[in-house]
Amino acid sequence: MAEFKTKDELIATLDKVVAALGEDETFKQRISRADMTIAFIVTDLDAAYTLKLNKGEVSGSEGDEASALGAIMSSATLDRLLSGKIDGESAYEMGSIRLRGSEWVAQTAAGYVYPMARVYKQVTGQN
Repeated sequence: MAEFKTKDELIATLDKVVAALGEDETFKQRISRADMTIAFIVTDLDAAYTLKLNKGEVSGSEGDEASALGAIMSSATLDRLLSGKIDGESAYEMGSIRLRGSEWVAQTAAGYVYPMARVYKQVTGQN
């Protein structure tokens, strides 16, 4: 498990994940039809990170876009989600993730999170 001690550490890790996903041809193919913006809002670190998946392109930046699907959780839950140790639906049902926006969009987004786990685990040394 990656333990994020600071907001800056979290943002730097997510920047690395986005960069690696941007070079991952398999992932880019998987999101070839996607047009989605997800804001990970991390409550215990007072941090937010916006991930954009748009027609095979991946980008991310610090901050929360109000129009994005908001996934509100702790840093430990974010780590478990991105490493594939828990799926978004289960975390939502258990109350570990709160949503801002459409549950339908969240279900679609959940389909992209699991393929991100391989890259996330590489970046955080969880392999």
